[in-house]
Amino acid sequence: MAKKRGPGRPKGSGKKKKDERTQHTVPSGFWRQVGAVFLIIFGLIALLGLLGVGGAFPVGLADALLVVMGWAAFVLPLIFIWQAVQIFRAENNRVSPVTWFATVFFLWFVAGIFQLFLADPNVLAVWTSPLGGEGGGFLGWLIDAKIFAGMFDVPVMALILSVLCLILLLFVLAVSPLTIFAGIKKLFGRESDEAEKANKEIARKVAEPLDEPAVAGKVVRKSQAKSPVRAAAAAKPETVVKDDSDWHFPGMNLLNKSKAPADPGDIERNGATIINTLAQFDIQVVGDVEANVGPRVTQYAFRVKSGTKLRRITALDDELKSALQAKQVRIEAPIAGRQEVGVEVPNSKIADVRLYDLFQDPEWVNRDKDGLLIALGRDTNNKSIFADLTDSNTSSILIAGQSGSGKSVMINSLLMSLLYSKKPSELRLIMADPKSVELGRYKDIPHLLTPIIDDISQDPTSMIKALTWAVQEMEKRYKVMSAESVLNIKEYNDKAREQETSADEAAEKLQKMPRVVMVLDEMADLMMSAGKEVEKLIIRLAQKGRAAGIHIILATQRPDKNVVPGLIKGNIQATIAFAVRDYTQSGVILGGNGAEKLLGKGDMLLQTADSPIMKRIQGALVSNDEVNKVASFLKIENGPAEYDADVLATAVQAAGKGGVVMGGGDEALDPLFREVAEFAIENGELSGSNIVTNFSVGYGRSARILAQLEKKGVVGQKNGTKPREVLVGSLDDVEDL
Repeated sequence: MAKKRGPGRPKGSGKKKKDERTQHTVPSGFWRQVGAVFLIIFGLIALLGLLGVGGAFPVGLADALLVVMGWAAFVLPLIFIWQAVQIFRAENNRVSPVTWFATVFFLWFVAGIFQLFLADPNVLAVWTSPLGGEGGGFLGWLIDAKIFAGMFDVPVMALILSVLCLILLLFVLAVSPLTIFAGIKKLFGRESDEAEKANKEIARKVAEPLDEPAVAGKVVRKSQAKSPVRAAAAAKPETVVKDDSDWHFPGMNLLNKSKAPADPGDIERNGATIINTLAQFDIQVVGDVEANVGPRVTQYAFRVKSGTKLRRITALDDELKSALQAKQVRIEAPIAGRQEVGVEVPNSKIADVRLYDLFQDPEWVNRDKDGLLIALGRDTNNKSIFADLTDSNTSSILIAGQSGSGKSVMINSLLMSLLYSKKPSELRLIMADPKSVELGRYKDIPHLLTPIIDDISQDPTSMIKALTWAVQEMEKRYKVMSAESVLNIKEYNDKAREQETSADEAAEKLQKMPRVVMVLDEMADLMMSAGKEVEKLIIRLAQKGRAAGIHIILATQRPDKNVVPGLIKGNIQATIAFAVRDYTQSGVILGGNGAEKLLGKGDMLLQTADSPIMKRIQGALVSNDEVNKVASFLKIENGPAEYDADVLATAVQAAGKGGVVMGGGDEALDPLFREVAEFAIENGELSGSNIVTNFSVGYGRSARILAQLEKKGVVGQKNGTKPREVLVGSLDDVEDL
């Protein structure tokens, strides 16, 4: 690790250091790669010599190896070539010292095993004229005749050395015992072979173009008209649940694996540059600089001298960026939970983070089956990061970032996580895609509750209906849960599962309720056309939706106050910020700076309700091909979507820019409707200013109340600037009130 400069070094030496930085430097890992090439060359020369060809030098080298390790010399070239390949494949071209240690002892113990093949293992079977050796050479004789001499019989010694060689070979090959056992099981297990063939066949089908009429989504309307039975059951949740007892989840073979590891550049040089740059401003680094290599950035963590104000360090981001010759530098002072400062520097080469690798993480494998775990990516310590929508700190999410920053890819990552873990009986989706391109690939997947809504910019009514339905469904679920004396949807579904396994056939059993996730890919158009009413609906869902199992994910590439009002931002539990244009947009999303320093292409900051500290993450990369394969798989293997037409049939009345008036009976009327109507009847006339003055409401709400009164026939139409005429003598004259 990089060390700090000595205290006697003059400050003016910074110019000399700057000149040194401009000199040519070799790429990170260059000399380790050169060493790997020499290992390959040495191994090939030794192999030629052992075969008796190649000339005097290879043959002489082989004879020397036979003296040292006997017949184990034939294993040496293969081990050297293998380790060279491992160097090229390893991140930063570094092979663990433990691996080299295991390699040396593996070769030694192999020589000991070959020594046991001699008639008398205690005899040193080497000679100098001509040069050569048999058995285990000098090393084999050393371990058998000197170290283990008289301790074990030959069979016992052979067993001990074989076991030790097998253990060391796992370190040399970097293979875990579980991987070997899984390979053996796969080799001898017919069922796993058949399952693998089935997965390959499914993957082949998915790669073929779909016959569109065969997978068209079906619309399921539970009722065509209201009836007394329907009215009596109005309080029951009405989410459509299809039978998916034979559900087929998509396989991992539909996902791409990570290929490119990260290259942080010259870590030693960057660490020294940070120390020297801070020293020029009288900021002394204490101890070493610790480098944490992440997929997108490397975090250089260090301590500064006690008494140093951290804001002096955060003010030097431009100086550090210039000194490190970096595109962008972000300073975290202090690092959360540590007494250290972190300087995040972009890597020379970016590592691709894939869902395939995140789905192998123990946190995903051992996830709560009742949760809604979503894969986000990897942090600066290369740790897999997940979020659970059922958690109170991440139950609703706002995603914001400029075009091309990775916002839409993150939405795909969230959706793919849900599709890989939930059946339609457990999760239903409502998607809105104003751009008509990003979410169109999910058309007709079985989890959809409605067709994908894509007409927001021209007519926001469909999305408003969906939001209104979600609020009404939430309230119905609360009534049902209250009647069953449970606090949330998890407890309700647990109770329903207990009733399913009970022997009581006479009792009416509860029906499990699926969770509902609403995804709005671009909320700017919706907020511009119907901002006030949409804001109210979103806030209600964000505040109360989690316990009822209804969650909302919002995304925008225009993070300004008109699109993301303070009330929405204040009620959303988690925020994901991608790269934005300036600190003003960063302040709208995060409440502070940070997002303007991100690098784009999946580089993001996560802020949750339980902590103001932002976590830097490289988002998972999901390709269009992966989305198409998974969506096609779900439709081919499980059938198309069965839509609930009642969602988009929810009654709402457009009220121009600024809101809508929900229809459908007393539930849709403003709470002040009756009071305002009685006030109008008593006074004989009514105007918007009367409502504002006497009922302490805003002009927007007063206009909606007037529209409701006009629709119900309480007041007449607008007549210039004059108050509206009252048309009824009492509320008894109003129908359907």
